[in-house]
Amino acid sequence: MIATLARLRWTLTLRAFTTSPWQIVAYVLAVLMGSGCVGAAVVAAVVLGQGPALGGDSATWLHALRAVMVCCGTAMLLVIALLQIMVLGEGSSMTLRKFEIYGIPDTRLQMGLTVAGLCGLPSIVGTLALLCWAPGYRWMGTAAVLSATLAAPLIIVTFMFLCKAVTALATTLVRSQRGRNMFYIALTLFVIVCAQVPGLILNNEGAISIRMEDFAGLTNVLGWLPLGSLFALPFDAQAGHWGLWVLRILVAAVFCAVCFAVSVWCIRHERLLTDPAGGYKAAKGVGMFAHVPDSPSGAVTARVATMLRRDPRQGMMFVFPVLFIAIFALESHGVSAVVWQAVIWIGWVLCIPESNGLPYDGRGFAMQVIAGTSGKQDRIGRVRLYVVMFVALYLLMAVAIFLITGDWKTAQGVEQGLAFTVIGFSAALAALGVSEWFSTVFLYPVPSIAKPFSSPQGRVAAQGFFPFLYILLSIVVMAPTIGVAIYALVAQVSAWTWLISVVAVVNGAGILMLGTWLGAKTLDKRELKILHTLEEFAALSK
Repeated sequence: MIATLARLRWTLTLRAFTTSPWQIVAYVLAVLMGSGCVGAAVVAAVVLGQGPALGGDSATWLHALRAVMVCCGTAMLLVIALLQIMVLGEGSSMTLRKFEIYGIPDTRLQMGLTVAGLCGLPSIVGTLALLCWAPGYRWMGTAAVLSATLAAPLIIVTFMFLCKAVTALATTLVRSQRGRNMFYIALTLFVIVCAQVPGLILNNEGAISIRMEDFAGLTNVLGWLPLGSLFALPFDAQAGHWGLWVLRILVAAVFCAVCFAVSVWCIRHERLLTDPAGGYKAAKGVGMFAHVPDSPSGAVTARVATMLRRDPRQGMMFVFPVLFIAIFALESHGVSAVVWQAVIWIGWVLCIPESNGLPYDGRGFAMQVIAGTSGKQDRIGRVRLYVVMFVALYLLMAVAIFLITGDWKTAQGVEQGLAFTVIGFSAALAALGVSEWFSTVFLYPVPSIAKPFSSPQGRVAAQGFFPFLYILLSIVVMAPTIGVAIYALVAQVSAWTWLISVVAVVNGAGILMLGTWLGAKTLDKRELKILHTLEEFAALSK
């Protein structure tokens, strides 16, 4: 049964290639990226494997390498685990609900799902990268190289057991829909903040003066924790501490057993409980429909607005502006222009959900098809909502940044702030225009709103590639503004703020109108194809 589940994972992955050629393209790119990681590990092992021959003494190399491998290795695995929960979650085609009718014992089912995860591309790439890094210890002796080779698959196995347990706990214990929404948003914020911490530390004066000896205590502690113990095996082998070497493996083995027991408990707990109520209060009256025009496009506006209020997958867009301003303010060192950058970058980020808006709508799009809603009405309804939100958002952001930077006190500061706000708003309009066309051509499945910690099997590559492609296009369409900005700064044009602002407004508004028109035309032509694709996505998320 365990082998069958492992084969089923690859069968589903290969089957996904037949549904869309873009799946093949995305997977090939993922393989290339994985190959790059493995190649980088090989190069690093060849170069750093010389050890003290590159300079310095053996003791310094030993302490530095031990601190880097144990501390950075543990941190890297924790970050990837958080990303696994936040972005990928539990593959919706390889979950308990898919197999509960077959009567498979809980322990065997959980072990099969874990092995299926170990057979995936990320696990294979991670194992190969760690194996290729093993020769980097050759200056420490054969025992260290062999220990690193043994530790490579054990690290991935331990990591997989951790991910399965944490994902199962997040899905099982957070039962209500509102609780899952809040947990999803809080976890996303935590991951983003953690990703910014190294940059904030390095950007702080004096932080680089930290010595390697300062990490000795932390390295010793992490070396006895499950995720860091296996990274310390080569150093125990080099020192001849074979008793400690065995104990560290036992620590990882016990941790895997505990994670497995937790996962099995979650399976049994899930079988015995029914889904709780969603936790939302019933809306009085017609809700958002009372605040929009009485037309098909108005109905689309109200429906999208209602979804944004209740959808945790898209709810992060309301938190990102505050987060961006806070991060840029901490890194500004008193330079107000650094803080004002937030209004430019935020526009591209806010439109990422809209660049895949139809899959977020799901089967609700079928109602529009049945009602005969045209592509023009649909695109106008969506654009209307986002433009109103952008106007309110950019006004609030401008006021907040003026208060933070104090630029409102000088005429030059006010001029700079207004220019950044106008340029950022124009970039957001251009990104919205790209989204209105992009969402009708490049569709990829999203987690179910009821299970935001799930991910459709075989679609991970597309989920990572298409948002990157959207951001790239959103930047490219602003080429006229970028070109004028470069010219104005190089030529030192005195009225550069007004020149760039005017060009940005024309650029952003033009791309918005063009993207809305192209999106409407494309939606009319591909309406039935899109509906069929959304049905397939819904089937994957069951």
